[in-house]
Amino acid sequence: MQRISDEEAANRMRVEYLRRTGKDDVFAPAVERQLLRMAVADRSDLLHRLDDAREDLASFENSLQAKKDRIARLEEEAARNDYLLGIRDDLPGDEPGCNGLCHRASDVGVAVPGDPVAYAHDSCPEHGEGAVND
Repeated sequence: MQRISDEEAANRMRVEYLRRTGKDDVFAPAVERQLLRMAVADRSDLLHRLDDAREDLASFENSLQAKKDRIARLEEEAARNDYLLGIRDDLPGDEPGCNGLCHRASDVGVAVPGDPVAYAHDSCPEHGEGAVND
């Protein structure tokens, strides 16, 4: 796995140690060899932990997007209820575009960034039958 000589690797360890700690220590050859063996083992462990961290981040981002989409849907439902109770005079969905009857990916249990339409409602001017899509 190592692509340079042990001497060059030991020199790089000294440089890295000096930068990190500010100490210019020289280790015994046996200690340097042990540190090199540890670096190989640490590399494998580090790469595994890095993969796990990337998966956690991707999962978190998907979860975060799903939560944002849920909040947007709940805000829309709250606005609809406010209209029905006379708290507001504009009916959500009167604006051009999707009338809110289409089923989104999150409605069918799929977390996809942007929460795209999974099943369009026939009456939807944006996604339904007869909709003009550019």
